[in-house]
Amino acid sequence: MRMRGTKCNVGIGVVLGLAAATAAQAGTVPPLDFVTIGDAGNRNTIPSETPMHSNQPKGGVDHEFRITRSPVTVSQWFEFVDAYAPFTDVRSQEFLSSVGFFRPDGTLFHIAGREQTAVEVSWRFAARYMNWLHNDKAITAEAFESGVYDTSTFVRNAQGHYLDQREPSPGAKYWLPSIDEWTKAVYYDPNRNGKGQEGYWQYPNSSDIAPTFGETDALDLGVLDPPLDIGSYPDVLTPYGLLDVSGGVTEVTGTGFDPFGLRQFVSSSQGIGVASDSLDWGQSVGLPVLSLRGFRVATTVPAPTSAMVVLVGAIHFAHRKRRM
Repeated sequence: MRMRGTKCNVGIGVVLGLAAATAAQAGTVPPLDFVTIGDAGNRNTIPSETPMHSNQPKGGVDHEFRITRSPVTVSQWFEFVDAYAPFTDVRSQEFLSSVGFFRPDGTLFHIAGREQTAVEVSWRFAARYMNWLHNDKAITAEAFESGVYDTSTFVRNAQGHYLDQREPSPGAKYWLPSIDEWTKAVYYDPNRNGKGQEGYWQYPNSSDIAPTFGETDALDLGVLDPPLDIGSYPDVLTPYGLLDVSGGVTEVTGTGFDPFGLRQFVSSSQGIGVASDSLDWGQSVGLPVLSLRGFRVATTVPAPTSAMVVLVGAIHFAHRKRRM
């Protein structure tokens, strides 16, 4: 459970703790930590697993892929910010997140102590991050604008619909996970109903019981409390071993919502209850601009050889104690 009774001092602490350094200046940026999601060809959810949304099956994926164990952190994001800043005049929170700022002289800084918390940015800048990874973190203008998502499509038509490219380009080495990929990585268990008997858990703690205090900060309505670092609840795992699904930040997926070009959001966040952690939760959508959300990175199996990443094999916690 998180400590209470210190909220009056938090704002002062944040102001005094603004760091005059970017992530690159703060030291070595931790590599992305990927988990393999195997069991290609798994089924979608069935009505008994999502009775409130039985007409919206999801989770079936016909390929293996990898996904980051936790959302991208502030330090990992600011490596991208440092690289992209010379090529853009954008100075909005969409780009810098809720913790990053530009001084009038153009120098960057972010809130001290937030390096290992999950970043929140707009879909469009998360998409540019994927382009940059795909292009081996090249320091060229083109590296940020194409490869996975063609940013020339990042426009809005006369009807108010966003036309941003929906699917990753063929050959993409990195991408924002689709709603099916994300759902599988979080809820699917090939041994859910016994060895070799697949199914989906209702919550991202490999359980049909929602996470509670000591397992998530999604129940903590003290929204002025500082956010937790990723990995703060190391025992709260999905069947494949993902962390930080409940609480922290809501995450964006690559899946669009027709006809407006909105993007689907998933999971709970700090100060928002665990109801949105449920497998049966309905669609939450938002703009590809302005809406600040966290995100995970998906990649291929095997992972691109040029990437500086930690590779982790598929993990099935078959012997974990499960609660029905």
